[in-house]
Amino acid sequence: MVIWTWLHRMIVPYKFITLQLIRLSFVLSLIFLFVAIPVGCNNRKVVPEVIYDGDKAVGVVIQADREKGLSANDSLLTVKLLHNPARLLGSATTIGDENLIAFYPAIPFIAGETYQVFYKNKLISEFRTRTSTSVSSTSITAVYPTIDTLPANLLKLYIVFSAPMRESVSSEYIHLVDESGDTLNDVFLDLQPELWNESGTVLTTWFDPGRIKRDLQPNLEKGNPLIAGKRYRLFVSKEWKDRKGELLTQDFEKQFVVKQRDEKIPDPNSWKIVSPVAN
Repeated sequence: MVIWTWLHRMIVPYKFITLQLIRLSFVLSLIFLFVAIPVGCNNRKVVPEVIYDGDKAVGVVIQADREKGLSANDSLLTVKLLHNPARLLGSATTIGDENLIAFYPAIPFIAGETYQVFYKNKLISEFRTRTSTSVSSTSITAVYPTIDTLPANLLKLYIVFSAPMRESVSSEYIHLVDESGDTLNDVFLDLQPELWNESGTVLTTWFDPGRIKRDLQPNLEKGNPLIAGKRYRLFVSKEWKDRKGELLTQDFEKQFVVKQRDEKIPDPNSWKIVSPVAN
């Protein structure tokens, strides 16, 4: 009887403690459940849907987050090409009950590229356009000046394409190679935004003026980009994509020789103007 009483006194508290632990565990589980669900919902990723018109990616639809104040009329919503700081020009509008926002770029998205969506400079989503299935037909049709002997103080080249090109990436695909086969660095001026014509088919490429102008610091440190008597090769890689996401049909090269600086002031009176023949 004494032993049973002793065991009973030991077992009852043990059962009580065990029951309390089970209840505490259950309560903590509920707390975790109710806390975790809102956090998961607030941090859910917005999955954009790209809008296509044939092969062209003409827009993207994202879900508005009303809790964060995101709306189509908010100028803080921006879309950018991956690894490119420039925001895309375009317009945004609401769809249906205003839970969806459609962004239409001024120029269709490039095929096979990744884009990012920002709100208040914070990345909220990204999407990738599908790869183009059409055959590439874009090429370089001309480079001006067209002559193969150029002055050492040449400032600009004009590169003409047969179709609108992807912008803000020219430095990745345009290179100047010397007669030893070495690619020269810091030759061209890295302008952002780049100087394109309205249709996106003609790029104005500047040699670094700081290196051309005598006695300026870049000129003293690195010298003139072009040296008289030397031969060079302008190389444009076929990996450059046009606005449709298609590669150039082939690499382009222009070889030229550099002569002495042209210091002569242009005299308009000596110019000869030839009018084109009327059809």
